[in-house]
Order: sequence, then C-alpha cells, then structure tokens
Amino acid sequence: MEEELLMPKKTNKKTEAKSYNHGEEHPQRPDIGTEPHFKKKKPPVTYCYDSSLSPELNWDENPAREEAEALIEQILAAEDLETAKIAARKLKAIGEPFLNWTGKAERLSFEVPTLPLFVHITRLD
Repeated sequence: MEEELLMPKKTNKKTEAKSYNHGEEHPQRPDIGTEPHFKKKKPPVTYCYDSSLSPELNWDENPAREEAEALIEQILAAEDLETAKIAARKLKAIGEPFLNWTGKAERLSFEVPTLPLFVHITRLD
C-alpha cells in the first residue's frame, strides 16, 4: 500500500493585518503633489552631436603617432636649433588635418583588387 501524503490541516483562525504608521517625518520624502518643481515641464536638453566623431573607445594604432613621439624626442634632445627645426617641421606635417569618416581616414591613394571580368555573349537570331 502506498504511503499517503498528508497535508497540514487548515486552521480557521483569521489574522487581521494591522496598518503601520511611522510617526516621524522624513525631510527628503515629500508628500505626493506638494513639490511644485515636479509638476514643471522642463524643455528638452540639446546636446551637440558631431557625426565625424566615433562613439567608441579607440586606441590610436596609426604608426604616425609613434613617429610623432619619436620626433618630439628628437626636438627635446636636439644639440642645435636647426636639427630641432627640421624635426618640428616633420611633426607639424604629421599634425595636418585629415578627413575621418566613420573611422576611415583619408588617404592619398587606395588599392582596388583586379577581378576577372567574364562577358558572355549570346546571339539571338
């Protein structure tokens, strides 16, 4: 014979929930509707957006950065003024503005791979 599972017996005793009222007032919790600045509609905030800036965190992997750092070292360690001026001119040339659209820096040239082109001609008689 299988063992019967016994459920606990229900009691008919009803317990009433008592309301709780906190006697002290808290200064940072205002009553609903008493703070006038909550009702005011504030105008929308406008932020400047520059679509040329990338919203992601990027490390500068461009070799021009390392070259610029080396040129700065040359300027600081230059023995004479002429050597420092040459390095400064090279550094200024690196710092010229360039076009940067969605992470694609402007280049003087780019390579396009040559793909074979097959032309299929059919005669309609």
